[in-house]
Amino acid sequence: MENTESGPEAGLDADLFHAKDDAARTLAEGIAYEYVFEGKNGVLDGVDDIFVERVHFDELGQAHARVQQVLGGVRVIGGEAIVHLDANGRVRKLTDALVRDLKVDTTATLTEDDAIDVALIETGAEGRISASTADLAILPNAKLGARLVYEVRLEHFEPGAQPSIPTLFVDARSGEVVWEYDDLQTASLSDDGWITYDLNNSTSYNSASVADSSDVDAKAAHDHAELTLDYFSSAFNRASFSGSGTTVKSYVHYYTNYVNAFWDGSRLTYGDGDGYYSDALVSLDIVAHEFSHGVTDYSADLTYANESGALNEATSDIFAAAVEAAQSDATSNSIWWVGEDCWLQGSYLRNMADPSADGSSTDYYADRYTGSQDNGGVHWNSGIANLFFHLLAAGGTHPQGKSDVEVSGIGVEDAAQIWYRALTVYMTSSTTFAQARTATVSAAEDLGLSVASVENAWAAVGVGDPSDEVDDGTTSTDDGGSSTDDGGSSTDDGDSSTDDGGSTDDGGSTDDGGSEEPSDDWSYSDLSGSKSSTVYYGPFDASQAASIAFTMSGGSGDADLYVRYGAQPTTSSYDCRPYLNGNNESCEFDPADQGDYYVMIRGYSAYSGVSLDVEMVAAEEDPEPDPEPEPEPQEWSYDDLSGSKSSKTYYGPFDASEASSIAFTMSGGSGDADLYVRYGAQPTTSSYDCRPYVNGNEESCEFDPSSAGNYYVMIRGYSAYSGVSLLVEAD
Repeated sequence: MENTESGPEAGLDADLFHAKDDAARTLAEGIAYEYVFEGKNGVLDGVDDIFVERVHFDELGQAHARVQQVLGGVRVIGGEAIVHLDANGRVRKLTDALVRDLKVDTTATLTEDDAIDVALIETGAEGRISASTADLAILPNAKLGARLVYEVRLEHFEPGAQPSIPTLFVDARSGEVVWEYDDLQTASLSDDGWITYDLNNSTSYNSASVADSSDVDAKAAHDHAELTLDYFSSAFNRASFSGSGTTVKSYVHYYTNYVNAFWDGSRLTYGDGDGYYSDALVSLDIVAHEFSHGVTDYSADLTYANESGALNEATSDIFAAAVEAAQSDATSNSIWWVGEDCWLQGSYLRNMADPSADGSSTDYYADRYTGSQDNGGVHWNSGIANLFFHLLAAGGTHPQGKSDVEVSGIGVEDAAQIWYRALTVYMTSSTTFAQARTATVSAAEDLGLSVASVENAWAAVGVGDPSDEVDDGTTSTDDGGSSTDDGGSSTDDGDSSTDDGGSTDDGGSTDDGGSEEPSDDWSYSDLSGSKSSTVYYGPFDASQAASIAFTMSGGSGDADLYVRYGAQPTTSSYDCRPYLNGNNESCEFDPADQGDYYVMIRGYSAYSGVSLDVEMVAAEEDPEPDPEPEPEPQEWSYDDLSGSKSSKTYYGPFDASEASSIAFTMSGGSGDADLYVRYGAQPTTSSYDCRPYVNGNEESCEFDPSSAGNYYVMIRGYSAYSGVSLLVEAD
């Protein structure tokens, strides 16, 4: 489940992020940092450090700050979180994929060049690599334990050989290859925004020329890139695969008789086929498929292996179908076929409506491939998510009868909106099928689309249980009304109203719903409900309270606590929803808003024996304030700091709220470290308020704060450094 917590207090101006500019980005980063570093709900328990990698603004006016986990300044692969902010700047959800309690020595014995040499020997590719990189990282591994590794990426485009991008994880201390996969993402003319080049049946991109408009295959690739760009722009307001208008570069006539197309991280490449298995692979769905790999790279960045890799492949098939549907009849069977316009051996490469019909794809989670071939089954297991999407859009049941769940379709357009929001807002690089279900449910809730159809489509392919809600393909409601034990307000004996603070059938309060003095408490015990049931309590009058706390505890099953000021909560409107496993959840408002609070308890699964306690502390009259003392100078010092080349170590926050000036001084030691300082959020290599960037370690930054707040420091190794000191003085 995803943890959530109320963020800044209500009353902020709505639509804080509408400008989607640097100021909005800085604000979102600052709120995300404040939320995470407060440590609420144990977000940072067992986590060394984090930084905000980027912020995504969506079409609902919300902001989503993607957080990267680091240990000793080293990136943790798959260690990510996303802090989701509503338009008012309040934290509404947390997608948490952080890795807890890592214990790894972050001192490498091998150099980057050593790791590349190991990778070249392992792959037998010496002398045949066009480019190589090696980045120090921590690789969590359930079987082997966490390892300090170099993530080595080799680009292999050699005449007479299949292109590939071997990605190897080399132990940075022993030289052992811990894991590897191929990151080349396959399908199995000049204008503004997109250019098509002719490789002239070579593999040398440097010698490619701009394609001639008379070349039929080049024109097809060029025109289909335009249609795909237009689709993402009109459907999602996305500018190119990057979201920032990056020029799309397509290359046709790759080598000779090459039966594939691929995305290599920066460009689209198409083979001519061999005339036996396929013609040139430049059909609309193949172009859209490869383009969508770029969209994935610039959003969730799903690792191209195992379950996340299968979701990566499925994403490309899903958007290929959506692009085709936008150009033709959305009800046509052909939109569910991949590669039907170029594949010569049979009718298609893959069939999203019946994945196992091709003889290799899986269509049910329990039947998924779990070996090491095909990067852990990225193409074969993509059939599971492909069939999910087909059922969500078109409705129906499992084509092979592996489940009897009936799904009400919502149409390709709405289904694509759900998948796009799940990909760009909720998924991380390590997302699994189960987590993809959670992400798509959240997306459907956000968009007001049918959650029941989403849940049932996943259940039909063996991921999770069917929905308890009525699945008629209609939009979801707010769950704002009360009902019976199978989905609404109830008591132990099934009566529709209670005398202990629960709501009546029409959502009104009962005799005890907040009429007592604010120093009194309310307690409810032995609460129970079925999966997806909603029970309401309140109102609780906090008009004379200094603070109010809501605590749910005990019992069995899994209930979720929702609290809202001024109106009953719903699944999409609340001020606090911890959303944790089990029944131990709490929300506290200090200071309390002066008015009524309401509670909803919803069954994530069936629950029983649960208690709810509401406690208020009465407000006291403010005594005459003592004269404020003159602020005393503050000082923070750090000695004997060290780091490797390109390492990043973070310090702070440093509170300058009472300071007239604050100075940051780095000095001493050997090597070359760079000082970065930023107000309101941790610095990055591209976002900072001061970066002297001089040779050696003697660097300083000084500010005369114009407003109260926190400063943050990053020290980055331009080269390896040691024995460095950092002094922060606020006066």
